[in-house]
Amino acid sequence: MLASIVGAGAILAMVAALTPLFLSSASSEALQRELTGRCTASFGGQTINFAPIPLARESLNDAVADDPVLGTPRLFLEGTLVDGQNADGSGVRTPIRFVARDEFREHITLISGSHGPGAYIDNYAAEFMNLEPGGELMFTPAGGEPRTLPVTAVYEDIYGSQRHPYWCSLEEITLRNIQGELPPLIVLVDTEEFADEPALFDSIFAQYARSLGDWEIPVDTEGLTVSSARDAVATLEFANQVIDEEAEEVPAFFGQPNLTSDLTIVSNRVETVTEALRTSILPLAGVVLFAALALVAGAGSYWVDRRSAELKYLSAAGVGPGPLAVKAGLETLPALVLAGGIGWGLANVLIGLIGPSSDIEASARAQSAWVAGLAIVAAVLGLMFVVGARCRRILDRTRPKRHTVPWRIPLLIAAVAGAALVRMQIGETAVRTEENQLVGFVDPLVLFFPLFGFVAVVLLVAELLIRLFPAIRRAGRTSNSAYLASRRITSAPAVVLGLIAGAALPVATLVYAASLTRSATSTVDAKGRTFVGADVSTPVFGLSEIPDELRDSSTVVVKTERASLNGETVDVLAIDTETFARGAFWDDAFADVELETVLDDLSQPAVDGVLPAYVANGSVESGEILTRSGDVEVSIEGEIGVFPGSEASRILVIVDQDSYIDVIAPDGKLVGSRILLWTSGVEPAAIETSLSSEEVGFAYTLSADTALDQLKFAAVVWTFDFLEMYSALAGLIAIGGVLLYVDTRQRSRNLSYVLARRMGLQRREHLVAGILEIGGLALIGTLAGIAAATVGARSLYEVLDPVPTSPPGPLWVGALDVAIIALVIATGVGIGAALLSQRTADAADAQELLSHGG
Repeated sequence: MLASIVGAGAILAMVAALTPLFLSSASSEALQRELTGRCTASFGGQTINFAPIPLARESLNDAVADDPVLGTPRLFLEGTLVDGQNADGSGVRTPIRFVARDEFREHITLISGSHGPGAYIDNYAAEFMNLEPGGELMFTPAGGEPRTLPVTAVYEDIYGSQRHPYWCSLEEITLRNIQGELPPLIVLVDTEEFADEPALFDSIFAQYARSLGDWEIPVDTEGLTVSSARDAVATLEFANQVIDEEAEEVPAFFGQPNLTSDLTIVSNRVETVTEALRTSILPLAGVVLFAALALVAGAGSYWVDRRSAELKYLSAAGVGPGPLAVKAGLETLPALVLAGGIGWGLANVLIGLIGPSSDIEASARAQSAWVAGLAIVAAVLGLMFVVGARCRRILDRTRPKRHTVPWRIPLLIAAVAGAALVRMQIGETAVRTEENQLVGFVDPLVLFFPLFGFVAVVLLVAELLIRLFPAIRRAGRTSNSAYLASRRITSAPAVVLGLIAGAALPVATLVYAASLTRSATSTVDAKGRTFVGADVSTPVFGLSEIPDELRDSSTVVVKTERASLNGETVDVLAIDTETFARGAFWDDAFADVELETVLDDLSQPAVDGVLPAYVANGSVESGEILTRSGDVEVSIEGEIGVFPGSEASRILVIVDQDSYIDVIAPDGKLVGSRILLWTSGVEPAAIETSLSSEEVGFAYTLSADTALDQLKFAAVVWTFDFLEMYSALAGLIAIGGVLLYVDTRQRSRNLSYVLARRMGLQRREHLVAGILEIGGLALIGTLAGIAAATVGARSLYEVLDPVPTSPPGPLWVGALDVAIIALVIATGVGIGAALLSQRTADAADAQELLSHGG
């Protein structure tokens, strides 16, 4: 008995604790998504110098010293371009730029030499100017005489370090151009290197707003949490006040030295995502929490059944329902307290395994503990109320009134009407957008729609089954097991409804949530990859060979935007038909025709100068395409709904790359076209490294993960993740309820079982009857739930399109695997419940039952 109370209480505590934990997990994941792929310097503070450098350093250090996620402010001085060469006259005269930056020695890799004062040159400078450690770098500052500076060390160049958290803010001076050419070479020095000579210092570093230097306050993004980000924003605001108070000496033409940081925007946006998610999931959490409380209350009823003889004696001795309820509360309190701890612990483990992020803030864990504790208090009170009511009925000994009102049909009509009304209210889209923060969230009506729809299906299936009671009774004549099962089913319509609902509602909600989660996730992913063309798109310079590391996962395409075909503005995508399938994104739902067929048609040779072509995103007749490079005649072979690289606003014409270039640019000079490297299955950083190592010029890498600002729609997906998780918990509640009911009911039937055994009923026949009854109803409920969920999800997935203006349209991804698992579990529960019922029957004391009448 105590085990059942502990189990019910643990489920209740877990349900209660999961909501604050899930919200914290989602907040942490939202924060990390905002931080990923962006320069960390944009989240810390950045400002031009606002006072003499020593005073500015002291003021900023004091302002941020107590914040654990903000590092020591760093000074950055960027020099003007000067000519540099080897003082001995050898090597090449080369433009160089002096860069002074605090802590630079910790973020470079030395090739030769050792750390110390003087100039640090990179491997390119060493090669071009024929310099090495110990040599002399000669340079000529603006308006001055040639000067020399000893070379201390040679370091590995930083021209491909745009993703490095220390160097990323220097992208303007470290980025190669699109032709792959190096920027002016960087010579690193200490920030105090020329401080002893103010005139020299000014001639090197005094250029416009750079004359006083820049300050950067680094932030530890790996250790950043939502609360620490909020605290860091407050610290940066205080630092900004310090700057305002001390910035009087900065000349006006240098600009206002305000501290800038994206952390404020990020923090506000994360909080908006969390609030949108909270709005969507709290009603659902309340429903499941109420169901869990009902399970604990059912355990209280189970306590009364197990202690019925004792309660009758106590009642005869004059003990009333109130004291008996208090007795039940005190007896079960230790078990429920234990259950609360177990449930809270399980919630923390579960959220770490399946939550959006395993990073949970300590405040959220504390809040979840308080919520779980309050749920346990409510459980004790609910259990006492149920025990008091049951004991009052025992003392009253009056027969309960039978309800003769046909409540099922009116309730069925109300459920159908409610589902139809909710569906009408949802309208054409169920994704709402918070205007200021551009955060999408699910209309709560999407969560109420299954509540009405699934209840309607359960009532309909139960009503049909009840109407079949005569046929079920006739089927019971085939065997003792069938007779017993049929009589149990037909004698209790309310139990039939309860068992079907207990199986159907959790399964339906789980399949519904899983289907919509997968559909929404796949849709957003497909939109991003369709827009980009692949996982990653990289504009490259020239028709270069694909590097060996990327050859098996990449393809090169040529895109000509805003060309003209028969008066229509179109984009032209020239693809390499041999390699297109390696790197481009493709989904069979894009078109009725196979991709292989499209590629085969496009690879056919031109006939009389007319290229075969396909068209996507619209319709256009064959004709002549006019581009800035030249004109080409195309014959439209067919239409495709969606094609990689397409945009919703323009028609896309797809042609073979070699044939297209041969016609419009036989000299290889493509005017008004971009050459893109499409890659799938490779991280952007690895692509950049591979291209840099082959000295292939590229502008940037565009990832599908960031192309559509997927955080905007994270709350949509996470809402259904939460629904899926709580549906599984509702299934546990239903399983617990079924097991409690089966055990309690069997105890009330033990006397009839003993008598039936004496009349020849076999133990196996009783067990099979239990499997037929419980298992059959559970399977019927499960199948009804799967059907209802599939129909409901199919009717709504199209209105959950987060970006309806971007192709492709909503993609349907079902949850067949979840449905199969649900069927297997339902079968197992039916068999397990029958075994539990048989075990309870076998444990009955026949002599005591016959002596006391059960």
